[in-house]
Amino acid sequence: MKKILFITLFLQIGLLLNAQDLPIFSQYLHNVYYLNPAFIGNKPCKEFYITDRHQWLGFDNAPNMQGIGLYGRFNIFNGKKAGYNGLGATLYNDNNGPNNTKKLQLAASHHIKLVGKRRGKRNLFLAFGFAASGYQYNLDASKLIPDDINDPLITGVSETAGMLNFDAGFSLYNESFTFGFSASQLINKHIDIFQDVDENTVRHFFYFLSYKKMLKWGFGYEPSIVFKHKGTEKQLDLNIKLFFNKYFYAGLSYRHNLDEGIGYGNATSAILGVQVSQFGFAYAFDYSLSDIKNFNVASHEIMLSYRVCNSKKYCKSYDALFQ
Repeated sequence: MKKILFITLFLQIGLLLNAQDLPIFSQYLHNVYYLNPAFIGNKPCKEFYITDRHQWLGFDNAPNMQGIGLYGRFNIFNGKKAGYNGLGATLYNDNNGPNNTKKLQLAASHHIKLVGKRRGKRNLFLAFGFAASGYQYNLDASKLIPDDINDPLITGVSETAGMLNFDAGFSLYNESFTFGFSASQLINKHIDIFQDVDENTVRHFFYFLSYKKMLKWGFGYEPSIVFKHKGTEKQLDLNIKLFFNKYFYAGLSYRHNLDEGIGYGNATSAILGVQVSQFGFAYAFDYSLSDIKNFNVASHEIMLSYRVCNSKKYCKSYDALFQ
């Protein structure tokens, strides 16, 4: 019975979280490139991000994730009047107990100007993005403690598997609003990382909608909605981001699972950030609303960023803080 419970727990918490769930950071309120390759290139900048996230503090071997990303706008195949191109590279390291997943993603986007800024009308862009991702899954069986040391499924030897998969998305945006849709892990594949146990990748779909508004006295706000769909699981994020004097911002997020009926609250997040010229720092605090809240304190995440804008004026503007 204990063996069955152990294997069930391993499959649910280990492989399911690593093989099927993608690493999503709370900082996507600041760095939406995590959600959609079509967002890459929507700013006239080259941007570099480092993110470190630690979940479920209070648990031994709790999940933790690190990410490094480099994104930018380039005029490679066309001039400014026709549109822009974006290129990006992201490296993730996701640890969850005995499981480790590494992901290297290379992405490209193309932005088409549908409407130019004239006669009071704002620029309107349509963007398409595509990404190829290489995954490496590793199971360190030496970290497993089975009830039966003679269990044939637990060999004590590390297992490794690799996979190539693809993401795609599009977005429609101007200076005030952004809408995007993306799909990740487009190809369903088997991941054979544990003897006699196969896991399948699952497609993830993301819908993103945001609107930004500047107010008087140097204040602004940006509400956004993110809807995530994976198999039968559905999740809705409601977010608000506030800006102060071009340098500071704060955000709140509420995550709601919609698996059954009206669903239930999953987590809340608070974000504080500062952007001084080319340098940025942000901190996110997550508090779980699910049953796990009785066993852990919270999750913490920090992000460092550096950007080089095509225009120094843009780096000092409110637009550099908005998505």
